[in-house]
Amino acid sequence: MKIALTGLLLGSAMFAGAAFGITQPSADMQQGPGMMNQQQQQMNQQQRMNQHQQMMNQQQQMMNQQQAQKNKRIKKQSQQKQGPAAAGQGNIYGYQLMTAEERVQYRERMRNAKTAEERGRIRAEHHKAMQERARERGITLPNPPPPSN
Repeated sequence: MKIALTGLLLGSAMFAGAAFGITQPSADMQQGPGMMNQQQQQMNQQQRMNQHQQMMNQQQQMMNQQQAQKNKRIKKQSQQKQGPAAAGQGNIYGYQLMTAEERVQYRERMRNAKTAEERGRIRAEHHKAMQERARERGITLPNPPPPSN
């Protein structure tokens, strides 16, 4: 009985459609409500993915801008004629490229060195490391290491 009623309704819809110049059922009628819902879900999922990707791109751009600003600030600091002592950093070469923890570790290594030669070796290694770090960031540091105390 349900099948006959469905067929009757579908036939009536087709007859009514023919009266208005529509000869075939629309794609919506052929697919049924389940297919439309699935397509809408897929579209919604795709939209969410696109929005997520846009948000990630914006976040990456913001991070890149922040890093560029930081590098610019460091470059400006390194080009100023103030020596490291004026900035309260003692005689640490490349201090502006170091974290606070790295500065503490460097000072500790220098204090723990037993001889002037060992301090000279530590200073030379540090100078080389800071030159490489500056090169990676596009910053120019003065070439000679600071004089030993």
